[in-house]
Amino acid sequence: MIPSWLLIALAGYLLLAIVQIGDRFILGAAIPDPIVYVFTIGAVTGLASIPFALFVFSWSGVMPFVLAALGGMCFLFGLIPFFGALQQGEASQVIPATGGLTTIATFALAALFLGEALTIPALTAFFFLFSGYILMTLEGPISLLWHELDWRINLAGLLIGGSFVLRRAAFLLQPFLSGFVTVAFGMGFAAILLILLPSIRRRILASRNSTRPKKIGLVIANQAGGGLAGVFINLAVARGPVALVQAMQGTQYIFLLLFAMGLTKFFPNVLKETFSRKAFLRKSAGTLVITVGVAALLL
Repeated sequence: MIPSWLLIALAGYLLLAIVQIGDRFILGAAIPDPIVYVFTIGAVTGLASIPFALFVFSWSGVMPFVLAALGGMCFLFGLIPFFGALQQGEASQVIPATGGLTTIATFALAALFLGEALTIPALTAFFFLFSGYILMTLEGPISLLWHELDWRINLAGLLIGGSFVLRRAAFLLQPFLSGFVTVAFGMGFAAILLILLPSIRRRILASRNSTRPKKIGLVIANQAGGGLAGVFINLAVARGPVALVQAMQGTQYIFLLLFAMGLTKFFPNVLKETFSRKAFLRKSAGTLVITVGVAALLL
């Protein structure tokens, strides 16, 4: 029988692939400053958490609250270097690279702080999923891999991986909905910390003149989709092993590759990426390896 957390995670990562295509478009067309975009995400998420908190939040103690809030803060801060890299690079390269490092960070931190032990079949699935990341990211000899991943991707992977582990620890100590609302609160609090910094506050205020009003609806719709994807992924984290839920992010890259190829071919004004024969074969091989990893999870 297929575990429910696996199906929930698949739905979340499909939606997240669509959202990240939207992120790439927004960074080029609506909000070109990654810091401003991250602040907008945190502010909208924090404000949206308030009405939900009135109905679903229940106090479970200081520790669960702090863990969930820190998880939200780490996630939002991790988006800053991630969006910076996404703006300058290709989505089909930057997103898998960040995901691969996030998987390593999640795997190591979960084993270190949560004591999660993976079985041999689970480790096999993890190996295939991560090998798929490598194939989809690598453009040269293996010795050059780490030179191609700049500091922004490394930092994003560490912060987002830490966020997954913090959220898992929080969900073990409190009801899921309470933890989810607290994660959103943490993202809102992180946005407040950003605007308190004078240099960032000036960039946020200056963006009011450069942000195109017609694109605001797209930003809101994209964040609503991201919020729904977050519900699915957080629910999967609450029900299943956090390292495997994160490792399943490989399926997101299958969806992302298909979307990127389709948009580049039919709608290049929305997204245009380079798909040489070599890159196509490498990414296709990575997609196949990731599919084998998902099949191993199903078995």
